[in-house]
Amino acid sequence: MNIEKLIDQIRPMAHVRSWCFDDHRGHLDRSHVMLMVYQEWIDQLGDTYGTCHEVTKEMAKEFPELQRVRGHYFCWVWGEREHWWLTNGDEVIDPTASQFPSKGGGEYEEWEGPEPTGMCPNCGEYCYNHEQVHEHCHDEFVRSL
Repeated sequence: MNIEKLIDQIRPMAHVRSWCFDDHRGHLDRSHVMLMVYQEWIDQLGDTYGTCHEVTKEMAKEFPELQRVRGHYFCWVWGEREHWWLTNGDEVIDPTASQFPSKGGGEYEEWEGPEPTGMCPNCGEYCYNHEQVHEHCHDEFVRSL
């Protein structure tokens, strides 16, 4: 997307979108414009329930300035949930916030720890360090073969 073209389209709507200007001289604030661009992309999505991993990958590919973040989202209705979102360095951009009753109004907490390398086929929990099955699941898993 050509940001300069978008700015030219928005500039005549200054009376409607005055919040996206950085001063009273009519200079556009690029970060506000980009938030509008992100929201336009997000608005094209359908139902996003359970798709945060895939949708954030797609959005990061479309907007390479965004960084994917894995962690937990604290919804005031459902409680803590594993979740993926994006950031532009300053703000959370959550393309799947609509899947939560709190619509992104909760707290985001980035995961700080080892990244999982797979899922245990026995219990469904994350595995780390390229292990195929948790040690405590190994015997049960072998019996099920």
